Amino acid sequence: MVLSNAAFAQRSLLRYADEQMDQLNYKAAAELYEKAYEKKARYMTARNVAYSYGKINDYDKAYVWWEKALSYKGEYTQEDVKGFAQTAHAVNRYGEINDLLQQEDIDERTLAEWDFLAANHSPVDPTKVIAVEELNTNAADFYLTKDAAGNKYFVSDRGIEKSSSMKLFRLDARNKSFNKDYYQWTGRSYLSIYKQNPAGEIQKLTVDTEAFRHVSDPAFAEINGKTYLFFTATRGITKVKGEDEVIVYPELYYGILDENGTISQYEAFPGNSIHEYAIVSPYISQDNNLYFSSNMDGGLGGYDLYKVALITDSNGIGFGAAENLGEMVNTSNDERDPFIYNSALYFSSNGHQGYGGLDIYQSKINGETLGKVQNLGLPINSIRDDFAYRMFSDNELYLSSNRDAENGLDDIYKIRPVFRKFIAEVVDCNGNPIEGAQLEFVDAKGKNIALATIENNKYKTDLGQDELYNLSIMKAGYFTVSDNEISALGKDSILITKQYKLAKYPAPDVAVFTEIIYYDLDKSFIRRGEDDILNDVSALLNTYPELTLEVRSHTDSRASHKYNQRLSKRRANAVSKYLEAEGIDPDRLTLSWYGEEDLISSCPDGVSCKEELHQVNRRSELIIPLNTKKLIELKSTSSDYCEMSSQIEQLMIKANLYNLDMHQLAMDLDVAQIMALERLRLLMTFNPELDVTLIAQHEGDQTIFSNKCSKLKEFLVSRGLDSDRVKVSPHSEEELQSASSQSRGNMIIRIK
Repeated sequence: MVLSNAAFAQRSLLRYADEQMDQLNYKAAAELYEKAYEKKARYMTARNVAYSYGKINDYDKAYVWWEKALSYKGEYTQEDVKGFAQTAHAVNRYGEINDLLQQEDIDERTLAEWDFLAANHSPVDPTKVIAVEELNTNAADFYLTKDAAGNKYFVSDRGIEKSSSMKLFRLDARNKSFNKDYYQWTGRSYLSIYKQNPAGEIQKLTVDTEAFRHVSDPAFAEINGKTYLFFTATRGITKVKGEDEVIVYPELYYGILDENGTISQYEAFPGNSIHEYAIVSPYISQDNNLYFSSNMDGGLGGYDLYKVALITDSNGIGFGAAENLGEMVNTSNDERDPFIYNSALYFSSNGHQGYGGLDIYQSKINGETLGKVQNLGLPINSIRDDFAYRMFSDNELYLSSNRDAENGLDDIYKIRPVFRKFIAEVVDCNGNPIEGAQLEFVDAKGKNIALATIENNKYKTDLGQDELYNLSIMKAGYFTVSDNEISALGKDSILITKQYKLAKYPAPDVAVFTEIIYYDLDKSFIRRGEDDILNDVSALLNTYPELTLEVRSHTDSRASHKYNQRLSKRRANAVSKYLEAEGIDPDRLTLSWYGEEDLISSCPDGVSCKEELHQVNRRSELIIPLNTKKLIELKSTSSDYCEMSSQIEQLMIKANLYNLDMHQLAMDLDVAQIMALERLRLLMTFNPELDVTLIAQHEGDQTIFSNKCSKLKEFLVSRGLDSDRVKVSPHSEEELQSASSQSRGNMIIRIK
């Protein structure tokens, strides 16, 4: 009789322990199973103790009890080995589990999962995933998301606490378990959605119905100028016709959310089936697809991910047919919490290879195809449940997890960015790869970081999560590039690529811009048409404060030498005043005046000339020199110089330097042709390394073309240029199309 009573007590204790485990009250279950094991040592009891301690994160005790459970040869299962491996991973005990796996006939999947854990057992820095204390409580807090205005939303069962046994929540429930005021399963409040505005104020969203109990899983969509909130809700049904007790599954609803946090005009998703299956964790993608998780019939098992086209018009919202995302992401276990960012699907699963519980995974989206699933690894995942992964446009990263909760409940965590690949691409101003560059890459402490060379003169390395780096790129004959703002902080992409342009030093004593403006007889005011040129000059000088301007003013030969000196000075000052009005500091200008000392046309005193030939002498030459040493001292960046070169090139094209219209060239050059040649002569005078090649714009008589070129060359040489710097190369129109239009060093000029 005594033995019979002891056996009865043992069975009663085990039944009570089983009930506590079924109710997810793992702490109580572990203690009861321990007492039962003391009365009678059995494999299943030891296994249940280990399993229960693992569920409440007490891995040291779980490890001890898994060792006891696996001492029962022939009784433990593959799942027990997996549980032992995960616990060994948590307490950093790898030798024992390796010995066990070598002794036993373990299936390939369990071996693969252990290989995955063993390969990823490096210590995790807890500062990389930080609990959001302002949102977390001693209740369940999870599923953070944001709306377009930057408000945060999350789910919590905070409020009422009727029970000290902090049971995990369940969205589904039996119809008999609903209480109007609190959830009898946990003894806490029902799940609700909360809003935190940018000022940090938290309020509970209001749903205009008494029917709902749990309300969770918020997702947003902007439709017809209104903010729609999609959410999961469990209705508080207590009576079901013809059934005393049934399961009430969570359903999907959507309604309009106003600024006061009230959800109104809500409607049920047509795919709901309250007593057959659940629909949870909705998400609305930018291409108007509704994603959710469901255990409806026809899936691969457990909860699968589905996609439904969202159809919107003036009448409201409609839905397409539900499409299972397929076996690339779905498994026979559970997948949930879909989220899309930068052409990648993120979700949680306990069916793919992972660390234990729910892990977070990524699958790249290529059109309608989903790529291979990748575990996001440590520290994003843990051996507990990790889910509700979210990435936002301001580079905030969040997840929900019960990894550190002593009560086993979920908290919200913010993720510090993980390591990212960095690639530096070094090119010239035209985007062509540059060979032989030297790169110096250092961290915030001044430590040199090695860069590996890859194809097309690109360089790569890893970036630390919170590190700030400085990169210097050097090459003889080029401006040095520096970048002190390289960081992975806030970056969501696995790959960070930056392109750096190296610009050549210009030859010393060069001019990056030359132009000429002209004046009326005996006048110094800036006449209409010439102000356009000065506007271009002021724009260039305002953009690049390191540049200066030389103004060299002239007159024709009429009037006295002394008077012409004063007149040319007034003309130089007129340029200075005009540019000063455009915001240019006069100290950046060098003014010179020559009177009639440098005549272009041969019209000296006493020689009768046409008025138009006197006009070419009444001028101010504008020269913007480039001081290479000064630029280097000012640390002008290569991109600045590339942009400056492009802008100057456009001004030269605008001045029509590359197309000399000599079509009507007769015995003598006309005024327009002289002016064009003088602009070219001025450019070449202040760019001694520059040569020009004259080519024909169209096919024609080569003798005529040669005669034209001879006159042009004769003029340029008469103005002081070396004849070797002016070349003649007749081309056909077809050859002309393939010829380079211009280049510093050898400028190609088309002759009409």
